[in-house]
Amino acid sequence: MFETWLVPIEGWFVDKYGPRLVVLIGGISCGIGWAINAEATSLNGYYLGMIVAGIGAGGVYGTCVGNALKWFPDKRGLAAGITGGGIWRGFSTNRGADPDDDQGFRLARPPFSTSVSDKASLS
Repeated sequence: MFETWLVPIEGWFVDKYGPRLVVLIGGISCGIGWAINAEATSLNGYYLGMIVAGIGAGGVYGTCVGNALKWFPDKRGLAAGITGGGIWRGFSTNRGADPDDDQGFRLARPPFSTSVSDKASLS
């Protein structure tokens, strides 16, 4: 929710400050969100971490797709599809929570992956 709803605002930041700064701050925000999740002892703590990480990931995602569309104006659909597929490939390896497990939400946390660094390298 926070990742997608804030992309128009993050796009404004890209126009004003440039893609490099937005991707840098987005990557740092993702890292802070993951650190919050690593120390979360409640579901609210986990939600906070996901909000912080989601805001950062949205900035990185919006910047990468926007740049791909600028680079390939005659093949916009292909550029958006390849960029989106490349960015979200990391989520296909995440394991979900097992509601019957006594650890609950802690298993829903995705393993640390390189997907954000992959996103940053695309811009």
